[in-house]
Amino acid sequence: MIAGFMAFLVLACAVMCVLLLKLSAQNRELREEVTRLTQALGNNGLPVGEFLPELASFGPAADPIKDAPASALKFEDGRIATVLFVHSGGCGNCDAAIAQLIPLASRFRAGGLEFVGIQTDADAPAQIKHLEANFPIRGVPGAGQSWLRRIPLVPAILIVDHEGRLRAAWYGALTPRQEQQVADEIALASKGYKPVIGGR
Repeated sequence: MIAGFMAFLVLACAVMCVLLLKLSAQNRELREEVTRLTQALGNNGLPVGEFLPELASFGPAADPIKDAPASALKFEDGRIATVLFVHSGGCGNCDAAIAQLIPLASRFRAGGLEFVGIQTDADAPAQIKHLEANFPIRGVPGAGQSWLRRIPLVPAILIVDHEGRLRAAWYGALTPRQEQQVADEIALASKGYKPVIGGR
């Protein structure tokens, strides 16, 4: 009887191993497909090189780091560059992405590189979701009528230079390779982009 039970356990373990290997392969294929779809959506997003106009924005009054009156979010106000983190309140991937940006903001925001979060689905200061961020999170009235509507997928990370020109953009959950690209581009932006010859 014990021998039969042991044989059953060995067989069950073998079946479980086969199932785990199959699920692992399916998971890898699914991740690759999501990455392909994200890249395809990104190709339909804001083109690098486009000038982005200023946005009217507001912030909540509950947290001192975010307490700011309604104002224009400009890109040509003396800062070296701006890192925009565009998200929505109900996005789980956005919570993970902001955790990746926090150490980069701590390291690079000194000296004129600004980090700003924009919650696209907040219509009033009270609707802004509290995130443990070390940079301000703001809302944009009428976000759906602004250039933000052209962002195909959130979270989105946009890097805008001191002229208001989009220098880099990532849409959706980041792969490890994209996370490194974001870190490298932020390090480059912190040194100041050279003006584009010919300007606008």
